[in-house]
Amino acid sequence: MPNKVIYLDEVWEKRAETIRQKALLGFPWNDLERFYEQVMDPILDYCQSDRRCLIDEAAYRLAYQVFQLGMEASRKLAYEPDPQDYKPCMHAYEGDTEQSVQTWMEQYGLDEADEEEQELDQQSIVYELFTQLATSWFCRGLTYGLRLRKQKLL
Repeated sequence: MPNKVIYLDEVWEKRAETIRQKALLGFPWNDLERFYEQVMDPILDYCQSDRRCLIDEAAYRLAYQVFQLGMEASRKLAYEPDPQDYKPCMHAYEGDTEQSVQTWMEQYGLDEADEEEQELDQQSIVYELFTQLATSWFCRGLTYGLRLRKQKLL
């Protein structure tokens, strides 16, 4: 049997691409639209159109990426005796939620506040919405990933 070198970078890239493709196929876009209509739209009516566009784009990207993170985290839970127990994985994610949301807000310039107090209130509202969005869609990705793993599709 010849010696064969397996490059882990290639394996990890393939795994990441598989998860991206499965996430794209399984992402519940209709549920995100419904969440947006019921929760985000009424709260964000105050925003100017250019700022609203930034918030919308950031929210959609955040939801999709944390959905993928949930799918990746399902790998750890798939081999535990009770895969319905999300606590270890959620605890690990919740520690990063504040940092993740803050990074998203900085990336899109949503953390910059004017001198007005109202702007600070709007900033904290966006922060809370992003935190809720991230946690919710991480759990959905985790559930979806576990379902795919149970079916041996991931």
